[in-house]
Amino acid sequence: MPPLIICYECRESFDKINGQVCSGCGRIFNKLSLCDDCIRWQNKFGYILHNQALFEYDSTMKEFMKQYKFNGDYQLRSVFKTEMKLAIKMINFDLVVPIPITPSTGNQRGFNQVEGIIEDCEYTQLLRTIETDKTEPQSHKTRQERLELQQPFELLDAMKETVFEKTVLLVDDVYTTGTTLYHAANLLKTCGTKKISSLTLAR
Repeated sequence: MPPLIICYECRESFDKINGQVCSGCGRIFNKLSLCDDCIRWQNKFGYILHNQALFEYDSTMKEFMKQYKFNGDYQLRSVFKTEMKLAIKMINFDLVVPIPITPSTGNQRGFNQVEGIIEDCEYTQLLRTIETDKTEPQSHKTRQERLELQQPFELLDAMKETVFEKTVLLVDDVYTTGTTLYHAANLLKTCGTKKISSLTLAR
């Protein structure tokens, strides 16, 4: 049996998302309807990107992400691999597409945190992030700054035919405002993707 990455007590401190959720973003929501954020996305783009999130982005998950992503503790990719793999198995799709990171972030961090938590699954790299002269990482931006983010992605060369009439599952680590996932979905829709949904570790 492989060694535990974190102890049982720490493992149990993460709060799974159970019960009633918004059918759009997957956040805990006590109404049988879309939350205000998803209604705004629907009004803006004319569709809803149905996202499933597994855990709440609370203080425990925030500390995990700090250690995993920003401190570069690559061993922590294994903590949630089983949950992510099981969740992916329950979803119908043709292609699993992880959200990419910028080349500079990849060089600094040494890995894509999304690819790390789904490394046991078959996935396709369809997107790349357009490198910009950004001075502030995405995690430091305010909610409004995130919402105003311009299209950060482009399709890898010769990939348009790959997504045409396909069902795509986008995967990211954290759903914050939804901007990143909607940018990715909008790009894929221009290439004739039939259906797009998303899965995130946390919301």
